[in-house]
Amino acid sequence: MRTQSALTKRQAAILAFIRAQIAIGLPPTFREIGNRFGITSPNGVMCHIRALEKKGQIVRDRRLSRAIFLAE
Repeated sequence: MRTQSALTKRQAAILAFIRAQIAIGLPPTFREIGNRFGITSPNGVMCHIRALEKKGQIVRDRRLSRAIFLAE
């Protein structure tokens, strides 16, 4: 896993939100991430999620809803 310093401030904030949501029960949906960070475009959320995947912070199962996992 890469260090948080490899992330942008927005990516680090989104990752922290994902961690918090997983800790209370369920990973967030893309819509919930967009609402929390004021990202109106689903593609905008997807770009951040892909960046987090590429940087080795999260893993997704594209076949399932809410399938964001921490890569730890």
